Amino acid sequence: MQSTYRLSSTRTRTTALVSVLLAFTLGYAQESGGQESGGASQEDVGVTVTLTNIESVAWEVTGVEGAEGVAELDTRNPALTLTAGTRYRFDNDGGAAHPLDFRNERSRFLLAQGGPEGSFESDPEVDFVDDDEGVTFTLTQALADEIAIYYCTVHPDMVGDVEVASGE
Repeated sequence: MQSTYRLSSTRTRTTALVSVLLAFTLGYAQESGGQESGGASQEDVGVTVTLTNIESVAWEVTGVEGAEGVAELDTRNPALTLTAGTRYRFDNDGGAAHPLDFRNERSRFLLAQGGPEGSFESDPEVDFVDDDEGVTFTLTQALADEIAIYYCTVHPDMVGDVEVASGE
C-alpha cells in the first residue's frame, strides 16, 4: 500500500509542477507577445528570403516573399538587394552546418547565426533574432551603411554581396 501512495503522491507533485511551469511559460509568452527578443514580432516581417546551400561551395536563394528584386533565384551566391527600414527573415535551409552571417567590407561580423556575436546583434532597433531555422532583423540605416556581404561562417566559398536600395 505504501508504494502505491508514494507513486500517487509523486505523480501528483509531478503533475502540479508541470502545470505551474506550463502556466508560467504561457503567461510569459502572452506578456512578451510570444517573442524571444521583446521587440518586433515575426508577424512584422516584411520580406522572407529562403536560402539553401549547394554542398559547401555556394548559397542559393530558393524563394523570396514580400518583395521583388531582392535576389536572383536558383543562382550561386546571388547579390542580395535589401532596403533600409525593412524587417527581413532569412530562412536558412542549410541548417547548423551552414551558419549565416552578415559582415561589413572588412569582413567584421555585424549579425551572425549561432556564431560570434556581431556588432549589431544587441541593437534594439535591429531587433536581431537567431533561432534554429534562420535569422530575423530590421535593416536600420546604421546597419545598411555597414552591411556588405553575407557569408557561411564555416565555408569561405559561400559568400555573396549585399547591396542596399534606397527606400524610395
